[in-house]
This record gives sequence, C-alpha cells and structure tokens, in this order.
Amino acid sequence: METDFNITLQVSNPTNADECGEWTMKVMQIILDIPKDEIVGPRPGRVSMSLQAGSEQKNFNFYIDRYQALSTGLSSAEICTALQTQP
Repeated sequence: METDFNITLQVSNPTNADECGEWTMKVMQIILDIPKDEIVGPRPGRVSMSLQAGSEQKNFNFYIDRYQALSTGLSSAEICTALQTQP
C-alpha cells in the first residue's frame, strides 16, 4: 500500500528544533526526488526519524503528504514543530 522510510541521523543536539527542521528538509528533498515509479504503493508513505547524539535520542514520524501540505515560508524550527504536533 505504501513505502515507509526509517531514517537515523547523528546530530549535535537532538532537541534543537532548528537542526531537526534542517535535517528534515534535507531528508525530504531526497525522498521527494525519488521517481514515483520507483516507490512501491499508491499512497504516500510515512517517514520515521531518529535524531541521536551520544545517549540522547529524539524520535518522531509523519506522513509524506503531511510534510508536503506544510505552509511555505516556515522556518526550520517551525517545520520540526509542525511535524511533531499530531493533528
């Protein structure tokens, strides 16, 4: 039905919303650049992200179409916050 992406990143501070948003945008650019015919399933999948620094870890997930529906012009921190807030 869909393809899900599980991403684990080593970051400097997993609770830093700016860094979270910057990495989220980088990851999503890569995912969105994958040709549609190379992704299995008719529905947009889910992205699960794990941000790690030493023993600290922050996990969150969101659907790809939720990312695509975000307002343009959001800051990195606003993107991170919006995706971690359940609708």
